[in-house]
Amino acid sequence: MFGIKTFIKSHFNRYFFYPHVWQKILDKRVETLRQKDCITVAFVTMDVAMWKYQGLYDLLKKDRRFNTYIVLSPTVKFCREEMARELQKMREFFGQRAMPYVDWDLEHGAPPTDILKTLNPDILFYTQPGKKVFTSVHSFRHFRNKLLCYSPYGFYMHDKPSLYDRKFLNMAWKLYYFTDVQKSLAEKYAERRGENVIVSGYPPYEQYTNGPFSDVWKIKDKSVKRIVWAPHFTISTSLMEGTRARSHFLTMWEMMPKLAKKYEGMIQIAFKPHPRLLTELYQHPDWGKERADNYYRMWQQHIDNGQLETGEFVSLFHGSDALIHDSSSFLIDYVYFDKPEFFLADDLTSYKLESDEVSLKVYNSVYYGLKEQEICHFIEDVVIGGNDTMKETRNAVLRQHLLPPGGKIASQIIYEDLKRELSPKS
Repeated sequence: MFGIKTFIKSHFNRYFFYPHVWQKILDKRVETLRQKDCITVAFVTMDVAMWKYQGLYDLLKKDRRFNTYIVLSPTVKFCREEMARELQKMREFFGQRAMPYVDWDLEHGAPPTDILKTLNPDILFYTQPGKKVFTSVHSFRHFRNKLLCYSPYGFYMHDKPSLYDRKFLNMAWKLYYFTDVQKSLAEKYAERRGENVIVSGYPPYEQYTNGPFSDVWKIKDKSVKRIVWAPHFTISTSLMEGTRARSHFLTMWEMMPKLAKKYEGMIQIAFKPHPRLLTELYQHPDWGKERADNYYRMWQQHIDNGQLETGEFVSLFHGSDALIHDSSSFLIDYVYFDKPEFFLADDLTSYKLESDEVSLKVYNSVYYGLKEQEICHFIEDVVIGGNDTMKETRNAVLRQHLLPPGGKIASQIIYEDLKRELSPKS
């Protein structure tokens, strides 16, 4: 019986998601929304660092035809303590901006709000397409009868089918990708051949360039150079299917405080770990909760020219002088700030082999290495000495590929697309 059920379910889903059949279903939903006086839009939000929809939210908020809601939904990939911390950061972030949100009283054991019952949203915007990232009542699978939209929180950098041909991406009504290169890869790999892709440019661009910014750095003297160290969370190859361990935290954790001490008076370092790194360290056999908490606390309290940053990063990056990291999402983001970056890798060949056209050019514009002397050379020659030989190469990538298409910012392009699609047809 189980085999028969599985067979029927498999073939039903296959028929249901035939592109031409699915597009007709979406068209009917759009036609229904065109008749509504007010359309409810929910932004399912994982953490502060991934919040890239501010500009679009502001435009929709001003339009009487849209009701906008933010739904706090920290990823279930975090341990419970880290989920609670991320919830609190989101409450503070959105609360300070007087932006109402749907909360989750996780700390007292309450279940997440089933917004399908309370808000009944017409459109949902996500920041990640993973099927096991959100709690079940916030997962895209819970909203099969709604219109799903997606703009990645970071740049897709690889030329491979798994990034473009996922169930969520084929279900989505609208995918707002950043460049023509990404659109062409969706046309090549996705089951729907990119028919749901709009090239919008990068939504965070306006935040990166227009602010508002605040000086979050511990030492205010600008002659003391400001370096961000941003390790990724993938300290094990088993963390994510199809993802190699690219974080070098386990080889860098001792070196970076030592370098802060070595160059004290000349630099300061902000430890900006990926939000999920703490969870992975809690579960690591050589670390655990006490050791990980103590390490984070050391950066927060006990390094005179060091600091811990676990929230949003825009002001941090804007006020910085350089970035040392192994995070692919930051690789392109940091180009917008026109500062040198050092990518932690002993060789870039394997990264370049997997790269699309844009990310390949970015890899060719960064400094890289893994040895202590290589990092010291970057600090002494590029950061302190100001000998940034990659500056023009970075700026060329920005001009050619990363600036908004047609001179319009991404949030405006997305907003205008929604308005055009959902306006009543005469």
